[in-house]
Amino acid sequence: MGNSSTSGSKDASRFFVRAGLFVLLGGIVCYSLVSFVGRSGTPQTGSDLRLSIHDILSHAPQVEVLGVGNSHNVAVDFEQLDNAFPAWTGASDLFEVEYLLHAMVPRLPNLHVVLIPISYFSFRTESRFERTSTRTAYYRAIGGFPLNLGDTFLWLRAQGPDLPTDHGKGIVLAALRFLGLVAVPESEEVPETLFGQFDATTDTKVMSEALIAYTETDGVPAHFAWQRKTLEARPDIVRHTTAAIEHVIQTLQESRIRLVFYTPPYFFRYTELYDRDTVEEMHTIMADLVEKYGIEYYDYSGDPDFANDPRLFMDDDHLNKAGARLFTERVRGLLFTE
Repeated sequence: MGNSSTSGSKDASRFFVRAGLFVLLGGIVCYSLVSFVGRSGTPQTGSDLRLSIHDILSHAPQVEVLGVGNSHNVAVDFEQLDNAFPAWTGASDLFEVEYLLHAMVPRLPNLHVVLIPISYFSFRTESRFERTSTRTAYYRAIGGFPLNLGDTFLWLRAQGPDLPTDHGKGIVLAALRFLGLVAVPESEEVPETLFGQFDATTDTKVMSEALIAYTETDGVPAHFAWQRKTLEARPDIVRHTTAAIEHVIQTLQESRIRLVFYTPPYFFRYTELYDRDTVEEMHTIMADLVEKYGIEYYDYSGDPDFANDPRLFMDDDHLNKAGARLFTERVRGLLFTE
């Protein structure tokens, strides 16, 4: 009886050990597969930022101009500028700008200029109340500590594989492409025209009406909703975002790096509909910062060369490639004609 009991106990132990090893190895295989295929599919927000930062650091001695912040950076075609690199992602907030520059500036020995877009909503929004993948993207790309204790979960998520946010569709498609069952699509470009749906033959009035309708029903309401969520969760947000941008100014001035803030051109209806208090507050804060620190700020939001021409916009607050080419010439004039 004793030998039988001992033998049964050993068999059970071996079973559990083998089961544990099987689960462990299976987990490693699944983790590796998801990580590999996820990175082989459609890039996610985190992947884009991480790849941008990797590219910048691999060319660190050549980087002289750096663009950081939110998607309003699309107004600048960095390929038109000499030794200029973008490091931004959609819905970035000013805390993430500070976080990124704190990590990057010491590693870019020849950095001379930093470009930062200031949007109407910049001081009243925080990304984690609209798009948590943005904050996770910064943690994944930079690898630093959380900005605050409330970000602990997002920081921990960033330590895992770069899982997609499309419910697995990208992984499935990537696997099918890997097996040769689905064709690899051509690379996607920023559209040349409004929504990528119109061409040069489209009547300008038709494009303008379409963009006005989008601005009224989708564009501005979405930004208002983001502001409301942020202010409800963090009523003192403006004080904190202002402090974050002051830290950025102080850091760059100590490093003798030129800092250029700008508000890019917006479609006229976007500016007409935007909350006056928000816009005036943004302008007041920027005027105070200009006076206090002597920094540069340029407001192109209502520039008539852009604001009334729908052919230059991707949507109500983003220039398309044609608009960016024209606007970049303005930026070039600011940076290289002094």
